[in-house]
Amino acid sequence: MDAAIIILVIVALAVVALIANRGDRDPAPTPWPSATVISASDSAGGWYDVDAEVLRHMEPDPVQMINQAGPVQCVNWSINGLRLAELMRGGSVADGVGRDGRQGLTVLPLREQLVQMATPIVIVGAWMNDAIRTDLPADDFRHLVRECIAECAAAGKHLVLRGQQGFVESPIVTPVALQRIAQFGEILREEARAAGITLLDPLLAGPPEICSDGLHGTEAYMRRIAATLAVQLQAAALRYQGSQA
Repeated sequence: MDAAIIILVIVALAVVALIANRGDRDPAPTPWPSATVISASDSAGGWYDVDAEVLRHMEPDPVQMINQAGPVQCVNWSINGLRLAELMRGGSVADGVGRDGRQGLTVLPLREQLVQMATPIVIVGAWMNDAIRTDLPADDFRHLVRECIAECAAAGKHLVLRGQQGFVESPIVTPVALQRIAQFGEILREEARAAGITLLDPLLAGPPEICSDGLHGTEAYMRRIAATLAVQLQAAALRYQGSQA
């Protein structure tokens, strides 16, 4: 074989080997971590059709809307009417209503749900009913938030808190309730900041649009919230991945 041909063959083999080795060094894209959402109707998607006098659910539900809007995929463990106090203790959900209209629902304590949870990220947002439907003192609410943070840390879960969304005054959401929502929302921000935890902020989705029941967001509003939270959740997932590097 001619010397020039031999050299060309050697060079070609070297180029092929270089390309192959370079491909070995390029890491495969890291898959996005998944999350489990535990909240109330803001995620379960229930709303009351006043004209038909029946509970309806959004299709897709608000968590599925987030899944459609961003790369982080979420599992939905939310219950209509769930309160943070009920989630932390477990037991009966006083205002709980299932997708089939079933009442008398119960919930496992958060610590037990964390053990069963397959996702590394947990999003907790069940607290607005504590503000609207109960007279829970603000200091007691702060204690519940801290307890939630501690239990997630003990379980090795990356906690993300869901902040308040917009409401308007109605027979259900009274001026006192609006004040309590704002107060509890500020407590949530303070505790998230102190613990270095991501707080998803639905208020960045713009002014609220409320269903005829005077309480729940319209589908259009929930889609705006989903698009906003999907971006924030992506940043939270990157933060989680960074903590695992």
